[in-house]
Amino acid sequence: PSGVNTDETPNRVMEWIKLFSPIKWAIEALVTAEFRGMTFEKDRDFWGNLKELPRMGGLAMVRDGDEVLDALGLGNANYNEIMIKLSKLTGTFIIFSWLGLAFGGPKFQQT
Repeated sequence: PSGVNTDETPNRVMEWIKLFSPIKWAIEALVTAEFRGMTFEKDRDFWGNLKELPRMGGLAMVRDGDEVLDALGLGNANYNEIMIKLSKLTGTFIIFSWLGLAFGGPKFQQT
């Protein structure tokens, strides 16, 4: 991304936020499922190929979905593993929500 120095080690807090973000895992699963194994049409002329490719800025000249995943840093991503991580994270959030409501939930006034 623009403005990010890749030579610096990431902030630990940001690493934890990314690790526990369901949005991150959901987007990775969606992108991996969509682009893994996808091939773009090669039987058109040069300009026809450019029109058919997804509008993704610098990624508009890729030949297949695996190149898109490599460019996004998801070349080794596995859909099933990502979904397992997302399921575990969701289960953890549900358990913490239940515990929070069970022991610190709203106190209703008795009439």
